[in-house]
Amino acid sequence: MCGVKDAAMAMSTINVGAGEDIFRQGEAGHDAFIIRKGQVAILHRDARGQEAAIAFRGPGELIGEMALASRELRSATAQARTACILVALSRDEIEQRVAEADPILQIVLQTAFARLREIMPVQGSSG
Repeated sequence: MCGVKDAAMAMSTINVGAGEDIFRQGEAGHDAFIIRKGQVAILHRDARGQEAAIAFRGPGELIGEMALASRELRSATAQARTACILVALSRDEIEQRVAEADPILQIVLQTAFARLREIMPVQGSSG
């Protein structure tokens, strides 16, 4: 079985400039991304419109997966802090890989994402 870095090398890459949004809170999620190079800030806008960094991600980490797993709108914005090289993973590709996974692992993943969504603030479609 190949590792994350091996899988990422086989896919096309996306270059994102420092300060550019990769995706925005409240948007539909169609892709997740593996960060090959660079730093990404995860930002959340609260009900008052105040945006704050809630996490930072770097090489080898996955971002944008929650919207794909839950089929809900993006719960945060991802913004490149530095120039980034990303690998896009489509919803279809991720779903195919999950469908091929062990059924127990499927249940664990579904439960983990559902519980994360329960504790995270979520941007509704109205704002």
